[in-house]
Amino acid sequence: MENLSLSQFIIGSIILVAIYVIYQIFDYRSSIKRAEQNTQQVQAEEKSSSPPNPEKLEIASLKLMTLKDVQQHNGLGGKRVFVAIKNFVFDVTNSDAYKPDGPYGVFAGHDISISLGKMNISEEFLDMYGTVTQPEDEIANMNSWFSYFYTKYPVIGRLDDKKQN
Repeated sequence: MENLSLSQFIIGSIILVAIYVIYQIFDYRSSIKRAEQNTQQVQAEEKSSSPPNPEKLEIASLKLMTLKDVQQHNGLGGKRVFVAIKNFVFDVTNSDAYKPDGPYGVFAGHDISISLGKMNISEEFLDMYGTVTQPEDEIANMNSWFSYFYTKYPVIGRLDDKKQN
């Protein structure tokens, strides 16, 4: 193999550096394009899973129910399982967690708003929505849980606060 002259070495080095720079430019552009696509995808996912606004639900089309109606749907005897949160009734029948023998079976057939706000599954906080004032952090918890239920379970009705019995 012949010895390279200094000028050949410099030209070869310049060519290699130029190739590297061109590669970096194209890689940078594709990185930007991938980042833009990822950002758009994340924004689309956030938009589709953003917390619902209860006021924008088709409230007029929802069946009016009483708390007693909800309590009758507790999963016992093969009945469907309903829970209410913030005066909206969700059908959670397809979740084993809310069946009478499930980990959240205590919630079956109840308004669980305050329980979720307090992050407490004891029976003492069931069916209390609208009767107690909650601290801001509990309201935030309740709203977060409402959003979760809204995206996971069908809203089948709303509680008529004038007719609770």
